[in-house]
Amino acid sequence: MLHRKYRDEKRARKNAISPREPMYVLGQNLTLVCNSRRSNAKYLYFIRGSNSEPVPDRFIQRINDTAIKLEYPVTVQDIKNHSSSMSYGCMKRRINKGSDLCIDNVYVQLDCKCH
Repeated sequence: MLHRKYRDEKRARKNAISPREPMYVLGQNLTLVCNSRRSNAKYLYFIRGSNSEPVPDRFIQRINDTAIKLEYPVTVQDIKNHSSSMSYGCMKRRINKGSDLCIDNVYVQLDCKCH
């Protein structure tokens, strides 16, 4: 049997990003929400792509004490660089505790025939 605290932390991280099956469309914003339930939103950020590059802060807004929202405009360059899907992750900065923690990740699918 799992220790209760461990079970609660595991449950809090599961499905932290919504929607679970996002699509992106050329010319529209990709919108994702990350709700950590256990972490202060000021320590959360998004990463994207196979190189896990941080999404610039200008595309992220804090929506409450435990959640952030990504509004990222989809461009032709995104589609050329990342083909039909791209991964996004919600990360927690760990001050003085080693590497940052991945709370959740999701694959975003292209919803058009732009190639």
